[in-house]
Amino acid sequence: LALTRNTDDRGRAQAIEHWKQAADTALGMSQDARARELFERAQKLDPNDLEIARALTEILSRYEEWGEVLPLYDVLLAHAPSTAAKVELLVTVVGIREERLTDPAGALDAAAMAFSLAPTAHNVLLLFERVAAQAGALSRFAAEIDQALDKGLDPHTASEVRLAKARVLARDPQFRDTVIETYRRILETPGADDSRVDTAATALEEMLESPRAGLEKSTRRWLSEWK
Repeated sequence: LALTRNTDDRGRAQAIEHWKQAADTALGMSQDARARELFERAQKLDPNDLEIARALTEILSRYEEWGEVLPLYDVLLAHAPSTAAKVELLVTVVGIREERLTDPAGALDAAAMAFSLAPTAHNVLLLFERVAAQAGALSRFAAEIDQALDKGLDPHTASEVRLAKARVLARDPQFRDTVIETYRRILETPGADDSRVDTAATALEEMLESPRAGLEKSTRRWLSEWK
């Protein structure tokens, strides 16, 4: 049985290599359809082959077959050599799902995953904020921010992600108290970036111009003392 299995594995590897070489030849002759067919034959034998996934991603993207492209990104992500490489791939997935497939839920999932991998990356935070706001996923965005904060962030990054949380939640009046508390946390955090502290203080002051509840009145007094 072991000999049979080894023989089968060797034959499969040889077949994969044969199809890949034939596909490369077809690509060199600008025969994209033939190359795709050959790569897909090889892929059936090894769905996780990185070279095949890269080649098919390039071909299918060229012909804008985005629904067929996305599963290939799972293979690319599995083989990504670093966190930075994974984040870059996920940002691309966000773009495909947003702009090509009109899939806000899928774009949100990819953006959330990218943020969980790189919560200190400014561009990733802004992407996640935009996608979440457009999808109306305010609570989910806030929850992801809180998870990142729970894992521990430096004061500079913590103030930045809290500002993003406040901006997103401020879109819905029901989160007003949470927004106020979020701004307060920024002001109370030692070592927070001065510009973000100023932004939080200004925003909080504007919110409290006409305090409507006990929490807001007490916060207004606290802000006056803090200043």
